Amino acid sequence: MTQPALRFLRSADLPGDDASGERLLPEEEAAHATFHEALAALDRATCAAELGTPDLAEPAQTRRRRWAADANQHREAALVRAGGEEAPVGAWMLHMPLLDNLELAEIEVLVPPRGAHPATGGPGDEEFDTVLHGAVLADARARARELGRPLHCVFAPQPLFSAAGLGPALAGSGERADAEAHGPSRRSPERLGPGPRYRLLTEAEAEAGELLPVASGTGSVPADDPQVRLMREAGFRAVQMERFSVMELAAVPAQLPPVPAGCDFVQWHGETPPEHRAQMADLRTVFSATQPLGGAAFTPAVWDEERVRRTDEGVRAAGIEAIVTALADREDGRLLGFTVFEHTAGVPLAHQEITVVRPEARGRGFATALKRANAAQLRRLRPEISAVCTWNAVENLPMLAVNRAAGFVPRAFTVVWEADGRE
Repeated sequence: MTQPALRFLRSADLPGDDASGERLLPEEEAAHATFHEALAALDRATCAAELGTPDLAEPAQTRRRRWAADANQHREAALVRAGGEEAPVGAWMLHMPLLDNLELAEIEVLVPPRGAHPATGGPGDEEFDTVLHGAVLADARARARELGRPLHCVFAPQPLFSAAGLGPALAGSGERADAEAHGPSRRSPERLGPGPRYRLLTEAEAEAGELLPVASGTGSVPADDPQVRLMREAGFRAVQMERFSVMELAAVPAQLPPVPAGCDFVQWHGETPPEHRAQMADLRTVFSATQPLGGAAFTPAVWDEERVRRTDEGVRAAGIEAIVTALADREDGRLLGFTVFEHTAGVPLAHQEITVVRPEARGRGFATALKRANAAQLRRLRPEISAVCTWNAVENLPMLAVNRAAGFVPRAFTVVWEADGRE
């Protein structure tokens, strides 16, 4: 199939500076609002089709506010139109750290299947989707290079893979770890409804085709899968698999769990209390230094009180609320770990962000207690929220076990792809 004629509209080319804090002219405001509404619709359709969870997509106004207020990252996006169509058929988003990893650009490609598209609908066209995906990715990478970002990272759903070595990551999903399970194909209409968004290769399929191990050493994907082939041809390597899981809050206890011996729960919502900023900065630094990376070229971030404060301010300015539970040593008040959920008003899904326990305090059930206590706090404060979602590296067996114990159920898997264009 020949590449369709594509037209890209980048956020950087919109009239007026949406991040300046100055009031936009009416025509400038209309251009930015229309752009972000279209971006949000594509994001929602993509999340529904690929992960079965449309509420993962950030609302348009929340995204605009986050982009304007976030002191830690610079973000850009582009809408893509095909041929003479006016409705965008795809988009890309770039997320670029400003305080560390200054050569990195995280890329999101939003290409919902044609049958799931918010505007086009109609019958699916997998070949068109694949060609479009490649063109959108290429344009995003070109823009990243223009901005001095040669190291590119893409998080892509992977609906077809081998179960070999992934038993713990599949536990609780209803799938058998011997790869005998079957599910709907990647583009079938059934994928737009609830349920797992992946299929395990059968033994016969695994034996018949080449399996591509990811760099982390845990997990493998079929080399002849169209998405895998596209990413490899673009110069990417698979560095890690992640499990996407959802916890239905109605299925977890509404009361606080028992407090671990010698400890106390410390809970708040909103910005970090000043007396905890130093320890929260230290814990965030621990998280960045100890999280599994699968061999990705990522430099751990170093946090201080000012970074915590500015991050909190950006989250609040975006209209997002943080729900936090920490665990303190009863004798000296030292924070041993914490977990945080984030949610946006009007969205029934919360996001599990960081969970971390100091290395010397691990193996004592603290992470599970933190997640259960935070779920109870979320249910108490925001009863309209029905679920929490999270991602975990499949080689991180302790955290997979923690999430199973806390009530998370596997829904999908993603692959972290990396292309290093640095000389």
